[in-house]
Amino acid sequence: MRARALTIVPCLAMLMAVPALAAAQAPAPSGPASGDLALLERWLTGEFDNFQQFYEAKETKAAQPHQRVHLAIAPIAVSGIEGRLLLVKESALNEPDRIQGLHIYSLETGPADGQVLLRVYAVADPGILAGITEDPAKPVAVTPAQLTLVPDASVTWRRDGDAFAGVTAPGAGTAAGSSAAKRVQLTSTYRLTADEFWFADRVTGEAGTLLSGRADGVPFKLMRARQFSCFAAMLKEGTTDKYDGMLNVAMHDQGKLVRFRTEDGRDTKYTFELSQLRYGQKVPVMKLALYEDGKEQAFTYSWAETTSRKIGVNLRWIQVGCSLKAGERE
Repeated sequence: MRARALTIVPCLAMLMAVPALAAAQAPAPSGPASGDLALLERWLTGEFDNFQQFYEAKETKAAQPHQRVHLAIAPIAVSGIEGRLLLVKESALNEPDRIQGLHIYSLETGPADGQVLLRVYAVADPGILAGITEDPAKPVAVTPAQLTLVPDASVTWRRDGDAFAGVTAPGAGTAAGSSAAKRVQLTSTYRLTADEFWFADRVTGEAGTLLSGRADGVPFKLMRARQFSCFAAMLKEGTTDKYDGMLNVAMHDQGKLVRFRTEDGRDTKYTFELSQLRYGQKVPVMKLALYEDGKEQAFTYSWAETTSRKIGVNLRWIQVGCSLKAGERE
């Protein structure tokens, strides 16, 4: 469903064009499944990041660490198309503002009672991805002709207590780069709650041999990011009472890193990061840390309860403060 699964799809040469998305849209839902569909859409909307999992893998020197993955999911309207559509931006490589994948989810009532079907469409126009890569805040506008269905990526969701469980139908494909046709199976599983989004992908060969995915089955564990607004101030060089300041800095609490810039737009060697962590893999905290380029450890930090609305650091020569944005859950 997500772009991590989708990075497997092109290498299996399974991406293919389909008729316009409008043909695949279902009418507005009604009946018992409509409430689940609306809730699934609401829980999918937001930003998710596995920074905590990524951080703990580094701290424990895990033999098979998970890559950093960041998803930003928001409703989108496509002219001439009805239904519940979500735009999905994926970034990785520990750079949440570097967009690497752009997809659209469509949600409709599923084939069986109590199911919700999620289809995945790739944005086929490379110019759209190039534009948003250059400017992540740039609004995205697409047409049905610019969307391509991703085969074997559709997910069937079903309510499971206080969560949703999702699974793709086992999909057959042919591995690329082989003179002989080598058949493979792609299967992905998902779990979504109000605060977490987990998924795991497996590609197996004809004899059930694992070709891609984790042998231990540990999923990617993304947490919902809460949005904060921050300010930062740093003493101007050569002064004792004049500061460069940054106001209304958009942050989230799942490991977003921001570089401090002077008022005339110059980058400094300092960055600040807001994250949710578990010290010793046990004690959950929200942490605001300040870093200097070239040094792995923060030169100062503060911590608070994970539900805190405010957090700050003041060393006099440099200050950072963050407040939860209005409307965000505590």
